[in-house]
Amino acid sequence: MYLLNKKIIIFCVLLFFLLSGKSVLAKEKITSLSLNIPSSLKTQLKYEQGNYLYLRTQNESFTFSGKTNPNSKVYIVQVQNNLKINVKADQDGNFQKKVVIPSGKKTEYYIYSVGPSMADSDLLYVMLDTSVLNESKSLNNNLNMKKKGSQINLNKTFSYPDSELVSSFNEQKFLIKDIGIDNKKNYRILMIPDNNSQEKFFTIIKKNGSKQLKPGDTIVIDGKLNQRGTILQDQINTGISSKFLNDKVVVVKTFSYKVDKN
Repeated sequence: MYLLNKKIIIFCVLLFFLLSGKSVLAKEKITSLSLNIPSSLKTQLKYEQGNYLYLRTQNESFTFSGKTNPNSKVYIVQVQNNLKINVKADQDGNFQKKVVIPSGKKTEYYIYSVGPSMADSDLLYVMLDTSVLNESKSLNNNLNMKKKGSQINLNKTFSYPDSELVSSFNEQKFLIKDIGIDNKKNYRILMIPDNNSQEKFFTIIKKNGSKQLKPGDTIVIDGKLNQRGTILQDQINTGISSKFLNDKVVVVKTFSYKVDKN
């Protein structure tokens, strides 16, 4: 009889903890997240399973905006280079962040939100397709960007509006401040225009055979200013020093590069 009562007590205790655990899990709140669809754009939209947005646009910038839980942090990740941008929602849960998107191609993003003391939201996927831009428009844009690029002071990029930071340039020298290598053998490079500059730039370039790049090297880049960003933990994990964590940068899309031997 004693053994039977003991087993009943043990069973009841285990059942209590099991049910308590389920109750806790059931009460865990997931951060909400929704995106606004800009009615002003010429778009074609396609959804898949409710969390995928395909958007065709003739613009070279896009503003992510929407609704989440108040004071949540929204992360916008460009899949091609795994670059994270984040923006904090206001006290009503509204957020918006403008990004520059490459012309004439498809660029994929995923977005998620992290609320205070809450589980991360579900991922939302966005494909921005600018391949509808015709050749003459692209040519005119390239000419305009090159004209702008000659006027931009790379030591004062944060004094320019986002709309100006789409300028292309040729044979621009950068000094490598720090460098990492990701699991796809791509260099992730933090760089500055010169030793006296306070401005930081970030680019991703494919490792070229046995040629090794290192901090202190000067590289000459043909490329384009792409968008503003922040050095997040993903970049630190590739080997960039943690002292640069959360530093503001301007992202550079590199078309070609060479090492300056002078």
